[in-house]
Amino acid sequence: MSVKQTKKQIANLVVDCSMKYVSVMKFFDLMKIQQQHYTDFTYAGNGAFAFVLKANNKKINQIVALKVVECDSNNIPLMEEVQKEYEMLQQLSSKYIVKVFGSFFLTVEDNSDDDESNNEEEKTVENKIKKEKNERKIFFVIEQEFCQNSKILYKV
Repeated sequence: MSVKQTKKQIANLVVDCSMKYVSVMKFFDLMKIQQQHYTDFTYAGNGAFAFVLKANNKKINQIVALKVVECDSNNIPLMEEVQKEYEMLQQLSSKYIVKVFGSFFLTVEDNSDDDESNNEEEKTVENKIKKEKNERKIFFVIEQEFCQNSKILYKV
């Protein structure tokens, strides 16, 4: 199966999530450029605000889970707080807690500064529209231990 087919299949599997097909495809494009050591992506699930992939991290030679959250540049302070929480989780070691290996941001920079309009009011409206269209997208990715869903035994 080609990489393109894989990312399309995964994008189609992400449902009932704030991330849409286009965002999932953009995530894969950024991963290919910025985090090339991940391979063999498989859809593992999603929630309301994130999706999870099973992937191979070639740097550590291990299968990992990548939890992907999309936000815009206005959410950076919030995402940095979340990142601090995950950094604290990295310090914990217990068989009851999924091991967190790390986290990182994927970004798209907005490099469009061309103004063709001479009318100041038109420029303002155009800039607002352009800003919305070209808003810097940010994906916050948490890398953690991939756990197969197994039987959970309870002692009564």
